[in-house]
Amino acid sequence: EVRAMELEVAGPASVLGQNRRYSLQLASFFPAVCALDKWRLETTVEWKGERRPLRLDQRSGLVSHYRNFSAYVPEEIHVFHQQFRAKETGWEIIAQAVPLRLGGQETVFPDLSFQNGEGDVIHLELFHRWHAGALVRRLEQLAADPDPALVLGVDRAVARKKEVAAALEGCPWFEDRGFLFRDYPTAERTRKCLARFLAGRASD
Repeated sequence: EVRAMELEVAGPASVLGQNRRYSLQLASFFPAVCALDKWRLETTVEWKGERRPLRLDQRSGLVSHYRNFSAYVPEEIHVFHQQFRAKETGWEIIAQAVPLRLGGQETVFPDLSFQNGEGDVIHLELFHRWHAGALVRRLEQLAADPDPALVLGVDRAVARKKEVAAALEGCPWFEDRGFLFRDYPTAERTRKCLARFLAGRASD
């Protein structure tokens, strides 16, 4: 049995021009792909004024400079874990291997998952400045089905967008199961949101 995952990277190229960090993060992804046993990349590039297909796979002779890319943890995530563990609140970050199923064909892969001493598990999904459309869709889905144990963190940059601001304003439950952040959430804001979510469930 052949098991594979297909990943399509799409969206406005302008996001790469807003901050060098985004371009570097995307560039750091490709050497990790080259370290896989089997892989294939396809895209369309402009070459001498013409659009031409570019196809690469494990037979192309590309060698990754990553020695152990699976052990790499972005600095902001490492700092968040440290901050979260620094204060004892009864919550811990756990590994979550099973994606969440929402209505229809929607599947959510949480950015972080948390568990308290009573066994309650709550998942966190983060929405950055390029996730406006996905955030509006998620708000609509959770309004129709608020049951999933999922809280949302929203970057202030995307919250200022007109369509997102309107969606957040018209979402009465966001106060209990969501919060705003700048660039990356703090441990304290996350803990407060987890507590609000549980309190809101208890009062239902």
